[in-house]
Amino acid sequence: IAAMLRSIVFLLALSLGLALETKVDVPVSDTLSLPGYLTLPSGATPLLGVVLIHGAGTFDADLTMDLQFANGSVAHPMFFRDIANYLEKSGVAVLRYTKRSQWCLDNWETCQSKQMTISSLTDFENDAVGAVKFLQQKIDPQGQIALLAYDQGADFAPRVASRVVGVRNLILVGGMGTPVRKLVETQLSSMVAEETAQVDYYTAQGLTEEAEMATRSLEHVKGTLANCSKMFADIEVAGSSSQSCQAPEMQQEWLTWAQATTDKARYEALLSATRKQQKALRVLALNGASDWSVPTALVAPLHELLLRMQAAGQLAVETIVADLLDHNMMISDAHEGPSIAPQVLDFIEDFLCIDVALGDITNPTHRSLCTAPKTPLFDSGLEVAAFIMALLGILISISAVALTLVVCFRRPKATFTPLTAQDFSGPAE
Repeated sequence: IAAMLRSIVFLLALSLGLALETKVDVPVSDTLSLPGYLTLPSGATPLLGVVLIHGAGTFDADLTMDLQFANGSVAHPMFFRDIANYLEKSGVAVLRYTKRSQWCLDNWETCQSKQMTISSLTDFENDAVGAVKFLQQKIDPQGQIALLAYDQGADFAPRVASRVVGVRNLILVGGMGTPVRKLVETQLSSMVAEETAQVDYYTAQGLTEEAEMATRSLEHVKGTLANCSKMFADIEVAGSSSQSCQAPEMQQEWLTWAQATTDKARYEALLSATRKQQKALRVLALNGASDWSVPTALVAPLHELLLRMQAAGQLAVETIVADLLDHNMMISDAHEGPSIAPQVLDFIEDFLCIDVALGDITNPTHRSLCTAPKTPLFDSGLEVAAFIMALLGILISISAVALTLVVCFRRPKATFTPLTAQDFSGPAE
């Protein structure tokens, strides 16, 4: 009966176009496996697998975000879950896993006992390499791996591709093209301007208490800006700094992030990845025109670098700056509907499924590594309901027959005692 129920669930998911996924433990080192989800399409072994790589912060496998907007509305988009469900319909295997820092928060004592570091880009890079090797075992041996890296992940994804053969595609979502110092200083400078405007407004309105609170907040942001600038300046000169930008435990992340985002490091990582794969790496750089976190001025150097490397025959590149999209790939100021804009999913699928070539990227004759989108078995909710009722009827009938057979075979058997000759000898004389 349990097996039949599982079959029914599978058929229902298939009929409704739902992705079926499996919980997995992804080995990323000799002592650590990170929990995650593997989404495998039904049918033939997939030729294409995508590993989803987190950005800065602490996130679960779905990349669940807690967003609160000025109008009071709240959203909890699950960027990675939506991508996995969408690509599964095109025959693509997708692996997403919990970020190391989130796993440590969930398993703090174990994390401490193992003396695990949780804030170094090197650790995050190693985790991604382990995820790639894990997914390679689940797809066709002749298949390819794509890395879809978000935010900070876009800064070290090329280094991952330079360490594992078989990574042919990079999708850099919300990535930047400048050193992280410029990103941090730009963001904090914007916050200083906003806080200054608040102080001026409250002062003009004669709201003394509010003006004092806003002034304290302004001084805090200014102090953070000064500390971060000092730290990054020290790193650029001496390779390290005793000055902390924010929390002291973030020091190693800032150091390794700064080292990974110099112009030279970014170029060398992309070039090394292409050499590792022995062919031009395919790269999609996807950014939002309404991205406050990584403004277009900080995106432009990345796109320019990619296009220069394409002109030199080192990469095959597509760059997109989509109107209205913010850093989370949502429509700016539209806080209802799907967690990410539908066109983002289309951009990703088109890049992977329409333009993917087997062999040389310049070869005009190629076939897609993706399969045709699955067509639902049913066209209406009424047909689905009828299907469910029919399956339930079959299940009930089979269960009734099974129960009847069990009862019959377990019915007590009559006991017979053999008669002897004495039983027929008549009464004793």
